[in-house]
Amino acid sequence: MKKFQSLCIILGLCVVVGVYSCGKRVEADVYYECRDEFFYYYGGEKIFLTESYPLRYDCLLVGFKAHVQNDEIVRFFRDKDIFARVNAKNIYRPSDHPNYINFRVDASNTVYVFINGRQTCAQLKEIINKLERADIVSFAHNTFYYDNESYGNIVSFSEIFYVRVKNADDLSDLYSVALETNTTIIDQDRFMAHWFILKANKYSKGNALQMANYFHETGKFLATDLGLIGTDKLL
Repeated sequence: MKKFQSLCIILGLCVVVGVYSCGKRVEADVYYECRDEFFYYYGGEKIFLTESYPLRYDCLLVGFKAHVQNDEIVRFFRDKDIFARVNAKNIYRPSDHPNYINFRVDASNTVYVFINGRQTCAQLKEIINKLERADIVSFAHNTFYYDNESYGNIVSFSEIFYVRVKNADDLSDLYSVALETNTTIIDQDRFMAHWFILKANKYSKGNALQMANYFHETGKFLATDLGLIGTDKLL
């Protein structure tokens, strides 16, 4: 009997260890599944974003078209059980900040939204696709853990990205790739003539991160960069 009890305990421990190991393996698989999707180029090297800023599985950044009012955004999420309650005071409206870089081109109103329950990469992608099918939504992006006084505890990439051209007097490649990808050239940087500000939304060939990488991978430009959106208050 004691041997049987001991055997049960040992088997029980094996099951626990096995479940724990499987859980760890699933988390690792999910991590590596996401890893290849979130990267950027710096100094010609591919940098994987999730190695420094772990992906959040419970939060998204959603951009709404400039004309959409706060109460409509709040109602939009209130009608969807999967999302936690959105507070109007957490909605960032560029029109309230005249110095915002793309205010003059109908910048999206953005809000971080929390999802009820932890999702997988595939589930997050499905949620993003569903959100972007709504007419009032400009984009929906994944978010990342980030502990910084300037950006707060969550960060994501906005609809804005930056491209450094080889010759500021010849923009044929810039216009050609922008047309190909359905991205918008907003302006030339006032202080660095070789840098241009572009915008991507759900109608583009990809989101701003994907478009920054695509422009880089064409080999027609010197560098690309992203615009980040952070928050220090999530209520």
